[in-house]
Amino acid sequence: MKTKFATGHLGITTQVVFSCFQNQQIRVDKIWVNNSSGSNRTFNLHHVSKGETAEASNSMIYEAIIRSNTSAYFDGPFYFEPGDSLQANCSAASAVNVFVYGDIA
Repeated sequence: MKTKFATGHLGITTQVVFSCFQNQQIRVDKIWVNNSSGSNRTFNLHHVSKGETAEASNSMIYEAIIRSNTSAYFDGPFYFEPGDSLQANCSAASAVNVFVYGDIA
């Protein structure tokens, strides 16, 4: 079953987009990033394993520029194991959204 995992606007503080529960695996097929503001922004996406924190060493995308009023997408598959999470932030609050589509195993 296809599932949409979504957040509202990202903030400058890293936040969890989704987490895998104890008995769950998630295959991410597509990640959409949308900048709804009138200025260019940067954003980060992190694949964080259980017990880790979001940092440059576990970034999937780091300090990527997304132009004003545009979207970008990234094709998977990306695999998340129990305890893993996708975490994200951006350079300005209320400017960037992230939408993730995939399957729960």
